[in-house]
Amino acid sequence: MAILPTVPGLEIDICIDGKRVREYTDPTHRSPWTNQSFKYIESKSGKEFAIVVRVQSPFEIETHAIAAKVEVDGVNVLGPLFRKERYESMEGLLSHTIYGVPERDGVRTFQFVELPKYFSTDLGPEKTHAISQGRLKKAAPMAAWKIRQKDSRPIGTFIFEYRSFDALQDLDVVTFRPSPKKKASYRAISPPPEPPAKAKKITDEDVFGSVARDDTEDFEPREDMDGHPHTPDKSAFNLRKNSSKIATPSKKRTRRYR
Repeated sequence: MAILPTVPGLEIDICIDGKRVREYTDPTHRSPWTNQSFKYIESKSGKEFAIVVRVQSPFEIETHAIAAKVEVDGVNVLGPLFRKERYESMEGLLSHTIYGVPERDGVRTFQFVELPKYFSTDLGPEKTHAISQGRLKKAAPMAAWKIRQKDSRPIGTFIFEYRSFDALQDLDVVTFRPSPKKKASYRAISPPPEPPAKAKKITDEDVFGSVARDDTEDFEPREDMDGHPHTPDKSAFNLRKNSSKIATPSKKRTRRYR
């Protein structure tokens, strides 16, 4: 949106597909006139564009009306007329959109086109696009007004230089192409792995179990020194329940006779 600090409330927009184009300021451009605005815009081949003129509060119309004079590539285009009484009835807000060049059956829209190589070479390396007339658009009926210009000097001048993005880079007006907002991406997240099962404490009962077998059955009875048969104590060889130790046979004293 181009504005002038000296003329608050007067605004000019260039729109493509119903959206305002991005404007770039040339830091090297210095205008001797305080009521002049100079902007660069990016032109895109095959795209139609429109010019939106808007007056709103706190802008004041001191005369009966104000007229906008529009030129596109040096060609005069019919501009809007804002009447004071209409401006006041709309509570300080008037807007007019210029779609193209008026014809008998409608309006021939503005359109950016790429220049052929030999034309662009003659016009300089920075000029690669031009404005052509696009499709025929139906227009609402318009009324003609005969006006008398009060002052030869305009209250404000807005200049838009259109260039391709590459040409804007060559002019050091832009250094990068603005990227659209990134959309939030979603991805499936696998659930965390289940913790390993807690190891069960191994007890002697798990290893040995309950021993019911008589471990002395493998031993053969033997005789003592007196020739009497001797059988070891069976209970001494049984595994003790809930113990990791194995009982050893008990030792008994024997008497010797001389």
